[in-house]
Amino acid sequence: MQRTNNPRRHWQAAFLGFALLLGACGGGGGGGAIGMPPIASGNPDGQPQQPPPVQEVDSAIRLSAMDRLDLQFGQIAGNRATPTPEQWAQLRDWVLTQPEFADAGVDDASLWARFKDGRYFLYTDNWRVPQGLEEPPPEEEEGLRLAPFAASVAMAAAPGAARAALFTHSGAPNGDNEFRHGAPLLRSMKQALTERGYSVARQTLTIDNLKQMGEVGFFYMNTHTAKYGPGDRKEFAAMLDDNATVANDFVYREDLDAGNLIYHRIRTLPQTGNWGNPPKLAFTSKFIQRHLRFSPDALAIMLSCNSGTPDAKPLRDALKGRGAGTVVGWEGNANPNAYPSIALLVDRMAGVNKIEPLAKPNRSFVFQDVWTYLQKRKLDVTEGIVDDDGKRQPDAKIVLDGGGFLRLAPVITHLEMRADNKLVVHGDFGKQAGELSVGGTPVQVTWGENKLEATLGNATHGEVSATVNGLKSNIRQLGSWQGRVSYESKRVDGSCAGATFLAHVDIDLHLRADMQARRTEVDGALKNNNAVIVPANDTRGQWSASGRCVQGDRVAYAHSGSGTLALLPFVDHEVLTAFSDATYARLDAVEQRFHIGTTVGKSKMNLHNGDVTTLSLLPIWFQLSDYFYNGQPNWPRTERFAYASYLPVDARLNAAQGKTERADPEGEGMSLKFQWNAMQASPALDAAVGH
Repeated sequence: MQRTNNPRRHWQAAFLGFALLLGACGGGGGGGAIGMPPIASGNPDGQPQQPPPVQEVDSAIRLSAMDRLDLQFGQIAGNRATPTPEQWAQLRDWVLTQPEFADAGVDDASLWARFKDGRYFLYTDNWRVPQGLEEPPPEEEEGLRLAPFAASVAMAAAPGAARAALFTHSGAPNGDNEFRHGAPLLRSMKQALTERGYSVARQTLTIDNLKQMGEVGFFYMNTHTAKYGPGDRKEFAAMLDDNATVANDFVYREDLDAGNLIYHRIRTLPQTGNWGNPPKLAFTSKFIQRHLRFSPDALAIMLSCNSGTPDAKPLRDALKGRGAGTVVGWEGNANPNAYPSIALLVDRMAGVNKIEPLAKPNRSFVFQDVWTYLQKRKLDVTEGIVDDDGKRQPDAKIVLDGGGFLRLAPVITHLEMRADNKLVVHGDFGKQAGELSVGGTPVQVTWGENKLEATLGNATHGEVSATVNGLKSNIRQLGSWQGRVSYESKRVDGSCAGATFLAHVDIDLHLRADMQARRTEVDGALKNNNAVIVPANDTRGQWSASGRCVQGDRVAYAHSGSGTLALLPFVDHEVLTAFSDATYARLDAVEQRFHIGTTVGKSKMNLHNGDVTTLSLLPIWFQLSDYFYNGQPNWPRTERFAYASYLPVDARLNAAQGKTERADPEGEGMSLKFQWNAMQASPALDAAVGH
């Protein structure tokens, strides 16, 4: 049985005289005349009715009524952790007999009541902790009870889009904190958001903290929520940490009179004792409209009961009206089973890979990709708790309101090196131009929503990242490899004894490529890098040709000559014409090999035929290369890479020297030898960079 000698009541009484001296009647203030007749009956069926006349309600009397209501429900529901709908209806009927109240109604594990001065009171028991949850470390739970909002210098200087506010109710002061299992989620979100460039404030949910948070691009709230009001005036409110007291009735009278704030109490179970859950204040859509603001298309997550239902639309509309692009809410009663879904949502958007980490980590993903991933895993549903009768309560579906939020920060999907040292960064960057850096150095960039282009110096490589409004993309590594590759074509002319014809090509090759494999779905399979690599502009090549056929005492025909390959200016492979000197490559980070292809057509050797000398193409038998991307002619056309040779790399993407040699299977005396020097990747492959 709960105690009836509540020491807080005596404290309230001490303030009563203070309130009367101020002439405010404890902060009540509907403006109606004192002594108006009470309303004898309520509106239990939720049908529209005319607003009743109002009466002043003294603050101390109001607090006493809220205490009395909690005691009454203790008698009605007893020790049941999950009271029945019939018990809630019984409480409503009792409320309608009390002199302080004019109207009342019930909803899903909640009751609302209207005082005769027009102010509303919510009484809820819809957030419950499932049995068997692992308890968070004490130091993490302690982090739920924080000091007043104090923005850091960095946060104060950050643009609104790069500011994040994480709010959680601190729970009952004299008992187990019902939000304690959310402490690890708060920590993981703060770490992930900080890595993407957000300045993060993690605070308790108080009036002053909300008013002082400023403009934010990411908003998270974990508290008690419920609807209130009759059928024609339904509203929705969220519990604050601020106590409902005589003093606060005075301090926040303006917000209470305007309906920006109401009263809210969660049920005190009998075993708690000593009034473990005192009445609090709660904020409404009107409070949001007056005091909060968000950067354009911000993300707001309301992890609370029924926050995604039609009844909560006023609160969600207020968030969107103040700038939020997407609001995440719950259709049904939320509970701590929802924490893993939100942790994974933020982790996969940020690409930090701390939650359910993969051996090959993910890159950052846009919001819709992660949402689709959660839906596939059925993590867009929060499992209901088991009630006193052993029956599992309905699950709560996580729903989205609005589609304006797109990404936590710029997202890089993959890199591509094109002709003339042009780096193309593919991804999702938004319309607002930002900055691009390569190897830690800013480069000039042509900005596009899905493609960034920059011209690099020959030596530029390393980490690639984009920044917009202080928000930093995931990292991709632009690796650099330098070394010599050589082709030697040989033809033994069986019709001319001892005649061997050679054509030799040496290319001092400089390749730069995305070092990470591609992943197009969250936690999906790694895929080959299909982007064709155009070598850096410091790539050079030489050729030579030799060989002759001697018949009797004269040279019947011969090859001769040497020179420089006409590789420059490089052109992109899509516009490559026949008879070009060109070298291209592709890095397969999955199968760990380069594919290198070369054509020679501009360089001409001397062809001697008797006394006549003409210019002729170098006889390089590229058809004896692996020919297609994987050696199979039926490989998808988009991935074909004609006349390619394989150059294996190790797990660090370094290549040891080696060679391959292939003879013409038709027995025409032709062969092709391909060999390469060792090539070391720079920078070293970082296993923590996401794919």
